[in-house]
Amino acid sequence: MNTEGSMWIDRIDLPYGELQRARLGGIALVRNSLFPGHAVSWTFEPPASEESVAILIPNATPQSLKIVVYNLSQTEVKANLKPWDVEPGQWELVQGVDQNGDDVADGATTTTTVEFERSGTIGLTLPPRVSTVLSLKLVAKGIPYWARPDLGFPGTISSCREAKFL
Repeated sequence: MNTEGSMWIDRIDLPYGELQRARLGGIALVRNSLFPGHAVSWTFEPPASEESVAILIPNATPQSLKIVVYNLSQTEVKANLKPWDVEPGQWELVQGVDQNGDDVADGATTTTTVEFERSGTIGLTLPPRVSTVLSLKLVAKGIPYWARPDLGFPGTISSCREAKFL
């Protein structure tokens, strides 16, 4: 959000909160906010870009997500979905194509179980010119983020002394 562009312009008030909530499942960037609240972020493999797809996230909680993605291009798009404000663990991913515009996968769906947490991504292939519906649900909780060690901080005082921190 802060490297290649920003969703707000200085001195012009744009209602960008709902745009972020619809595409990211929460608000990632707002002035004077210390902690982002978006559920997911996206990266796209070239030649695709963020303009290759239309994304709607009608449901985003720490335990479940529903995402509808329409591929605007003539070729399939390879995207990577990165979780942010979701609980870590094993998630069930159901992916299918919506044929009639009701935001529900019609016909055949694929169901997989994936490890979904902030340190990883899920690779997706989005077929051209159709809406893909993704439903994600937490099925087994992992180790909470707050219970994990901080890799940026040495574990003991003696190791701090050895590293000349004290």
